[in-house]
Amino acid sequence: MRLISQDGNIDVPYEMSALSTGITYDKAVIYIRSKLLDEKPCVFAVYSNKCKALKAMESLRKTYSKNPNYGAEVDFFEDLVFQFPKDDEV
Repeated sequence: MRLISQDGNIDVPYEMSALSTGITYDKAVIYIRSKLLDEKPCVFAVYSNKCKALKAMESLRKTYSKNPNYGAEVDFFEDLVFQFPKDDEV
């Protein structure tokens, strides 16, 4: 599956990435680490509160689980794409 950042500037395979949430000042941030991004944490999406960030992550998991091969031993779900929604879309 392809993951696309909230602003559309980053596009990486989900299977080669790790995502985490955190709080920076007054914003909730989703960070990504990927071998394709030199494994440095990179801001992938920003939300006004942690609840919205967690809802976006839940939406990602639901999209990933829609693949008919979910749970099977396959490396990539190339037909799926998920772009993190903007703050006002969550």
